[in-house]
Amino acid sequence: MVDLNLIRAFIAIYETESVSRAAAKLNLSQPSVSHALNRLRICSKIHYSPAPATA
Repeated sequence: MVDLNLIRAFIAIYETESVSRAAAKLNLSQPSVSHALNRLRICSKIHYSPAPATA
């Protein structure tokens, strides 16, 4: 079952386009928001491959 706070974190990341800014918006630490995103990924069984870093 997906916790509503995981969805809130995802929406904040989407709206701010940044985990750090989402954390500030939600008054949480950045690691907490990253952890929430990872838990949401696991709950939804989504495989995420981050884009390669560009110089």
